[in-house]
Amino acid sequence: TTAQLRDFLVALNVNIFVLYRPPEALDEDVIQGPPPAVHAHRHPGRLDPGPYGDRAVLDLRGRALGHVGNARRALGDLAGAESCLRQARTLLDEGTGDPLDDAELLYYEASLLRARRELDLALRKARRSARIYRELGDRHLEGRSRVNEGAIQILRGNLDQAGKCYREALEMVEEERDRHLFLA
Repeated sequence: TTAQLRDFLVALNVNIFVLYRPPEALDEDVIQGPPPAVHAHRHPGRLDPGPYGDRAVLDLRGRALGHVGNARRALGDLAGAESCLRQARTLLDEGTGDPLDDAELLYYEASLLRARRELDLALRKARRSARIYRELGDRHLEGRSRVNEGAIQILRGNLDQAGKCYREALEMVEEERDRHLFLA
């Protein structure tokens, strides 16, 4: 129902908000226990797929697992991140095929591979993510992927390439959409 979808989206947004808050801003019990969004991917399973379709529900679950995987990567749980991102890829592959979801997951996968120092594959995924965002006309998210590419290039020792990525990204990133990225 519409009410179920609204409740799910509210819960997901709250959980994602908690994940992206700085650790010092979280209550001690939130830090000690698993992040609330670890369970966010389960909510779409409660949706009646009738109004949305089975594939749209798979997209919701895949998107939520992608966010959880990225949060786990940021917290240093690389094995947990890999598991979530692998499940997210499976769900999105069975979903609607939305290119925005694909680009976002590629971005998260590139970030995980960068953290694991699998730099060649990380670079390919970051570039694919940027290309999809460019094709969709989202310069800001393309710029975010270029920042990721720049970080990968630094780890590869390609400082000139990294500088080029960062200069290009600076022209694309919109401060009002993501102040932290703009300051990066």
